[in-house]
Amino acid sequence: MDPLDLTQIAESIAAGHTLRPGLMCRGISIDTRTMQAGDLYFALQGEKYDGHDFVTEALKRKACGAVVRFDFLGTNPHLLRVPDTLAALQTLAASYRKRFDYPVVAITGSHGKTTTKDIAYAVFSKHIPTHGTHLNLNGLIGVPLTVMGMNTHHRTAIIEAGISRPGEMDILGPILSPTAVCLTCIADSHTEFLKDLEGIRTEKTKLFKYLTGSQLRVLNADDALIMQSYREGFTVTYGFESGDYRCLDYYMTPDRSEFRVSDPSSTASIRYGLPLTGRHNISNALAVIALARHSGVSPELIQAGFDEAVISPHRSRIIRVNGITLIDDSYNAAPLSMIRSLEMLRELAGPNRCIAVLGDMLELGDESVRAHRNIGYLVSELQIDLFLCYGPLMKEAADAALSSGIRALYCDSTEQVTDALLAILRSSDTVLIKSSHGMKSHAIVASVLDKFQSE
Repeated sequence: MDPLDLTQIAESIAAGHTLRPGLMCRGISIDTRTMQAGDLYFALQGEKYDGHDFVTEALKRKACGAVVRFDFLGTNPHLLRVPDTLAALQTLAASYRKRFDYPVVAITGSHGKTTTKDIAYAVFSKHIPTHGTHLNLNGLIGVPLTVMGMNTHHRTAIIEAGISRPGEMDILGPILSPTAVCLTCIADSHTEFLKDLEGIRTEKTKLFKYLTGSQLRVLNADDALIMQSYREGFTVTYGFESGDYRCLDYYMTPDRSEFRVSDPSSTASIRYGLPLTGRHNISNALAVIALARHSGVSPELIQAGFDEAVISPHRSRIIRVNGITLIDDSYNAAPLSMIRSLEMLRELAGPNRCIAVLGDMLELGDESVRAHRNIGYLVSELQIDLFLCYGPLMKEAADAALSSGIRALYCDSTEQVTDALLAILRSSDTVLIKSSHGMKSHAIVASVLDKFQSE
């Protein structure tokens, strides 16, 4: 096959047109296990795999063709050779995005973007046919794949954009071409690569340049770093201290949050209920309310969406098992999200014993030691009853907690901290399990459930 114009492929996928005799490209795939006949296979290079090793398998599964590097050895007529297969996927997605003129909402921020996306998808789906990011497919591969899932049946799309290195938003922006942007917060996260808060703000806010002056920016009014510099264009704000959509009061149980919100289009405040707990989740819901109300969604449909929201796994999930309240927040961690989770642990535990099981926060660079020591001091300030931790960086937190008089146990491995937790857990305990994804704290959650669900 001679090299094909990726714009032509985008047209084929959007309209179902045949590119040439024998080549009908109906979709894309990067995984031979899930691909369908007629998909165009992209051989991507990963840290642990090389998609070029599966080109033969893809063609056997009736892929319409395979996008490969120029140096790939093979003579099959259905090979499309490009300098960089990931860049080709991104170019294809940017071209495909232009086929649709309905609204695309991009959600970004240091924390809260996945839960905000999940809630927003549930709400907008009650209003109109909606496409959204699956789980956390929010990066350089995930955003192109999400965009390629858009079709003519949808009337809006809710897409999450996550970055960890400078320049990545410059790649995602043209692929998304958003008509609205929601920025949840600016906080220490990925500082190993983004360096500091100013670097994070610079990169996150690059999405705004893809909006016209009349297109919507939804901003967290409680975040000073956001509000200091980004007031241009059409903005709507939300928050607890101030904002167009402000939380006037709230009440939380271990399973639910009830809160009252000021609404610029209503003479009276509006009360909502969310099947999630934690002040940070109310903040996420406020962002969705601001987005939805300015998109014509009624409070009744917003509430219906809240009631049916499905949150991505391992994010502030409350599990009750054998009298134990387990906070599964094991998907990821950074300083601010760790603070919010520890505060939620203390609040949910009430007079009962509370236990924090924490693993390292990764990709913080020069901030790593200070950030982990601060977590140890916070554990003491919140009077967490027992602190179990693992990972070389959490040793700093353990030392800080011990120096403040808190019972802390440092463990060498996930297995060791799991054994220690299982040995001390008892009915009525509230326990938080949280770490960066690479620390695999979800395995601790699984072990707790395996033991106590069988009793």
